[in-house]
Amino acid sequence: MFNTIRHLLPNGRAWRATIDKILRRFLVGLGEGLQAFRVNFDDIADDLYPPTTRLLDEYEEQFGLYPSALSAEQRRDRIDAAWKARGGQSPRYIQDTLRASGFDVYVHDWWFSAGSGVSTELGSSELGPSELWSGEGGYEARNPFDVLSDSVTASGFNVVSNGEIAITNNPAAITGATGAPTGYLLVNLPTNTDYLIPADSTKWPFIIYIGGQVWGSSATIASGRRDEFEALCLKICPLQLWIGLIVEYS
Repeated sequence: MFNTIRHLLPNGRAWRATIDKILRRFLVGLGEGLQAFRVNFDDIADDLYPPTTRLLDEYEEQFGLYPSALSAEQRRDRIDAAWKARGGQSPRYIQDTLRASGFDVYVHDWWFSAGSGVSTELGSSELGPSELWSGEGGYEARNPFDVLSDSVTASGFNVVSNGEIAITNNPAAITGATGAPTGYLLVNLPTNTDYLIPADSTKWPFIIYIGGQVWGSSATIASGRRDEFEALCLKICPLQLWIGLIVEYS
C-alpha cells in the first residue's frame, strides 16, 4: 500500500519518499493501516462469485434455495446454477437446470414417433412441437398410465396372468399385479386436491416427464432433497403442464 500511495503524490522534491524521512514514515504507517481495508475489498470481490464467496447462507436465502445436507462445493454449484439461470421453457433448459442443481434426472417430452414404439432415447433429443400431433400419425402421445400411478386411477403395470407377465391398463387386472409404477403427478395445486391421471388422451400432451435417462426408468433423488427438488420442478416448468415424476427417493 505504501508504494501505491507514493505514486499518487505530486511530482516534486518535497513529496519524494525514497529516503527515510518523516513523510516516508507517515506514508508507511498509513499504508499499513490501509492494508486491512485492501484485504476486505479483496474478500468482497470474492463474494461476487459462487466459487469463492464466504456468504453461502446469504446467497441461498437470496435465491430461495432449500437448506440441505450438501457439501460446501455442492452448495456453491447449486448457487452458481441459480445465478446463471436465464429462464426458458424447453425440455433441454429444464433438464440442464435440474442437473446443474445436482439432480441426476432427464426430461422426456410427451411424444414419440408413431410406428416406432415408445422411444427409449433421451427425451431432450427427441423434441417436437405439439401441433404436429394428430393422434393418428406422425407423433403419438406417451401413455402416462405406463409410468405413473395415483390412489384412484388404475395404472398400467405388470400383471401375472396364467403364469405370464403382461402390461395392461385394464382396471379389472389389478388383482395379482406386481411392479406398479413408482411415478406420480406433481401439480401446482393445493395439497388437498387429488391429482388424477387423465384418461382422456387429448390431455396427455400436457404432461412432461422427469426421470431416468432411458424413458420410463426411475431416477434416484436423496430423500432429504425431495422438497427442494419438487419446488424447483414446479418453479421452472411451464405452468400449462403437469409434471410426471418418475423418481425414487432414498
